[in-house]
Amino acid sequence: MKPSTRNRATQKRTALALLEQAERFAAAGQGLEAERYFNRAIKADGSSSAALVQAGNFYFKQHQPQHAIPLFNRVTQIDPTNAIAWRNLGVGHSAAGEVENAINAFARAIELQPNYGAAHHALALSLMTAGRSLEAIGRFQEVIRLNPHDTDALYNLGNALVLIGEFSAAETAFQVALAHQPNFANAHCNLGKLYYSRNQIALAREHLKRAVELAPQSAVAHKNLGAVLQHEGKLSEALWFYEAAIERQPDFAEVIGNIGSVRLALGDSVSAAASYQRSLQINPNNAAIFSDMLFCLQNDYSLSNADLFAAHREFAAQFEAPQRYRWPNHTNTPDPQRRLRIGYVSGDLRSHAVAFFLEPILAQRNHAAFEVHLYANHAQVDEVTKRLQHYADTWTPCSHLADDVLAQKIQADGVDILVDLSGHTAYNRLPMFAKKPAPIQVTYIGYGGTTGLEAMDYRITDTALDPIGLTELWNTEELIRLPSGGAAFEGVESAPEPGPLPALAGDGIVLACLNNPRKICAPVIALWSRILLARRDTLLLLGSTSDESLISSLLAQFQAAGVNPSRIVFVPWMPMSDYLALHQKIDLALDPFPYNGGTTSFHSLWMGVPFVTLEGDRTMSRCGMSILTFAELGDWATATEEAYVQKVLTALDDLPALDNLRQSLSRRLRANCKNRSRQITSALESAYRDMWRTWCARPQDARR
Repeated sequence: MKPSTRNRATQKRTALALLEQAERFAAAGQGLEAERYFNRAIKADGSSSAALVQAGNFYFKQHQPQHAIPLFNRVTQIDPTNAIAWRNLGVGHSAAGEVENAINAFARAIELQPNYGAAHHALALSLMTAGRSLEAIGRFQEVIRLNPHDTDALYNLGNALVLIGEFSAAETAFQVALAHQPNFANAHCNLGKLYYSRNQIALAREHLKRAVELAPQSAVAHKNLGAVLQHEGKLSEALWFYEAAIERQPDFAEVIGNIGSVRLALGDSVSAAASYQRSLQINPNNAAIFSDMLFCLQNDYSLSNADLFAAHREFAAQFEAPQRYRWPNHTNTPDPQRRLRIGYVSGDLRSHAVAFFLEPILAQRNHAAFEVHLYANHAQVDEVTKRLQHYADTWTPCSHLADDVLAQKIQADGVDILVDLSGHTAYNRLPMFAKKPAPIQVTYIGYGGTTGLEAMDYRITDTALDPIGLTELWNTEELIRLPSGGAAFEGVESAPEPGPLPALAGDGIVLACLNNPRKICAPVIALWSRILLARRDTLLLLGSTSDESLISSLLAQFQAAGVNPSRIVFVPWMPMSDYLALHQKIDLALDPFPYNGGTTSFHSLWMGVPFVTLEGDRTMSRCGMSILTFAELGDWATATEEAYVQKVLTALDDLPALDNLRQSLSRRLRANCKNRSRQITSALESAYRDMWRTWCARPQDARR
């Protein structure tokens, strides 16, 4: 044997012995000693890849990819045609967050070995991380072609399809993965989440329960199941699952925010706000949680307008201020008379309250003067969605689009006036509006208050919601006031007739509030209790309430005010037809405060049931006044709690008059709704045109 051959053999034996010792130290948890022996093995036989690979794997297990990468890189230099070495290098770059380097390494592995399924899969995951989901889908499909039973590839294909909005295809991918592997917990979890996003609640619950059974330590599965239960109004159960998620992941900011939402639904706005604040301390960049907190604060009757406005400006400081220097100089043609492109952005283009106010405007619009683009920020598609699609010149599902991508799409569409229909309610896209993708931006319908954004130029309101001189200080937007009661509401055409006043049958009087029970705060209970104690022949019907802990809390508060709990009746959420028919059993409605009813109050009037409201000094507490103005019943709005009580008692003292109002009110609103919608739409379009003329008159360098 030649000396060089003997030396080589000696080096290999020495390296092998050192590697074995290094592995023993690593298995014993003695990392420093293991690292020392791995380094000695590499020095003993630096021309062999074995020591380099084992040392690299050791560093992976130690969560030190930055040390593994040079080792795997040396392997590719020793054997540049080794596809496995290139894949290992890609894994190292991926673990270190070096996504482009990882993509290049995986691609090289595939060049060397085109049917290398693991490299295709790793490349697909890195492409998803880089936001290149379409390319990732092709790679996942290649993995599945190579191995149709690869459940991980099917699962990740489903995830990628969700990211590009291909929800039906994603559903199929998850289902095929589960057909091959029925106990795949993550597939159940993400399929359940997909069903929830599409409002397929029973299927969502089924798969998420299974995910929790299969992965009892999964915080995500508990969170997702909690969201479904919350949607169903099972608040106590939802809270249990959220708290279980926190036990498993104490810093899970999203879940802490969800707990805030449940606390708010249970009527505890103070605890809710505390949960939102804690969530934001963990993750201050979660705009959805920040919006949830602002929505919560609208329910706090003790908060001043100045403090409420300041909180909205904090949202802008967090999410708008970093974007301002990037606001584009818009190049839309500044012709004041041309046909305008109006874009509406909403997560509520479906069976939702907003549709009752938007659809009449779309139906009555001037097609010659306005082109309409609808941007739907929710995956649910129902009959209302399909009707709204019919009115649009273009329809863009956008729930899967990142803010930058959506902003670029809106600019590419040439939108002149972009209208937010959500404000700080769920599924809003205010962080995208903060990028100022359109020359003129407007907020309307969805939220009774300011967005806090300077990028939002106008807020559409009316003179009852925002009387001149009352609320301007608390808005960043310029207020554009439509005629009083400026809503284009059209109720359900198939709604039943109101029927006679139930109290005329002599079986007592039914007062009601069918609003979300979170609006029923302590001052409301105190005031309503005064009415119930003054009229012992009344019952109070409360809607959308089925959670036992919420019912117990409300009953305890009424009982503490001296009201027998047997006089409080609860009904759960119900389908629209049943909900409207329920009004046939109601004599008079009571509006909560400071967060007044909205769409619920319109439905009440549509069914001939008037309501009494208490005017406040902020927009959200003047919705009742605006709605009553819409119905020409402004005298049913009261300025003090004493006047509220007396208005109710006076109405109950003259039941025939209340019945006459019931019949005439319903007939009048149903007969006049189309004409009123035309008037409101005309006023709104005139406002759009005035906004546009103002923008066109600006100097070119000021058109932002």
